[in-house]
Amino acid sequence: MATTTSLTSEISDAFRKGTRGCPFCAMWTREEASLTEGIRRDDLSADPKLKEKLVVASGFCNRHTHAIHKATTSANVQVGLGCPECARTVLKKFEENLAPLLASLRSGKGREEPGKEMEEDPLTATIAVLEKTVSGDAMCPVCEKLLGSDKARVTSLLQMMESKDFAELYAKSDALCMPHFVTAMQLLPGSSVKSLEGTWTLLVKTELARLASVDNLLNERMKKYTWDFRDEGITPEEAGAQKTGMLALVGVEGLFGRQRKTSLRPAK
Repeated sequence: MATTTSLTSEISDAFRKGTRGCPFCAMWTREEASLTEGIRRDDLSADPKLKEKLVVASGFCNRHTHAIHKATTSANVQVGLGCPECARTVLKKFEENLAPLLASLRSGKGREEPGKEMEEDPLTATIAVLEKTVSGDAMCPVCEKLLGSDKARVTSLLQMMESKDFAELYAKSDALCMPHFVTAMQLLPGSSVKSLEGTWTLLVKTELARLASVDNLLNERMKKYTWDFRDEGITPEEAGAQKTGMLALVGVEGLFGRQRKTSLRPAK
C-alpha cells in the first residue's frame, strides 16, 4: 500500500494537471493497467501469496482475466509465465472439485462431507458445490487491490481538503464522477477530518457545479441537432458530451463493478 506522502503527491499532481474528467478514475485506470501488465510479465510461481489468493478466488474476475489475456497477446516482448500459470492453477482446482461430483452423479448419491449426512437432494448439493467452485471464496486479487488503493486515495483526499490551497484547487476542478463522490461521502463520517460540514459542503458544491456543466454541454449538443441552430458549429467539448456525461455518471469501465462469474450469482 502506498504511503500517505505518496498518495498526497499523486492526488495533488492529478488535480494540478487540470485535465478533464474524474482524476480518481484516471488513477484507477492507470493502476489497473499496471497490475494486469505486471501479472502478464511476471512468473506467478515467484509470488506464492498471489497464487494462493488466486486459488481461493477461483481465478481472476471476468474483466481482469480478459485484460491479462489481451495484454499477453498484444505484447511484443517474450510472454512471461503469469497468465498460463494462472489458468493451470485454477483449472487444477476445478478438476479436483468436479471429478468427485461426476462420480456422485453417476452413482445417484450426493457428495457427502466426512462426518455429515446429506441433508439436501443430490442435484441441489451438486449445484451448491459447482457455484462455490466457480465463484470462489474471495474477491478477484486485482479487484481487491484496486478497491483498497481507491479507498486509501479517497481517504487522503478528504484530509487534503482541509488545506486552503488544495480546497481552492479542488473547487476549480472537474470534481469526481458520481461513484467516487458517493464513496467520499460514505467515508467522510469516519474520517479524521476536523470540519465535516466544511468538507462535505465543498464536495457537494463542486459536484453540483460539475454536473451543471455537463448538463449544459449535453443541452448545447442536443440544441444543435435542430434546424434552427444548424449553422452553429459544434465545439469539441460538445461533440464529446455524451461520453463526458457517461463518465460523470458511472465512472470508467469496470469501476466498482460486481464481477460475477455466474449469471445467477447473487450480489454480495
